[in-house]
Amino acid sequence: MREFYRVPPEEIQELRRAGLDKKEINLVLLLAHASEAKPETLVRQYRKKNRSWSEIAFNLGLEPRETGRLIQAYPAAANPP
Repeated sequence: MREFYRVPPEEIQELRRAGLDKKEINLVLLLAHASEAKPETLVRQYRKKNRSWSEIAFNLGLEPRETGRLIQAYPAAANPP
């Protein structure tokens, strides 16, 4: 996963410590890449501001269809080993 997103292992570990599973980590990293937002900012919105992932994506200017396209464009991210 870290090779795919080109993020340091520490960043993946931090997301795991935040309580995210693989699917959520992939989504956070896809959204961060698409919006240039920091992953920790997205996690903070999800956890502390109690926003859904779809609401966060919408606030980043991504429609559900666009988010789905991102996931389809990066199948390796959606289906990690």
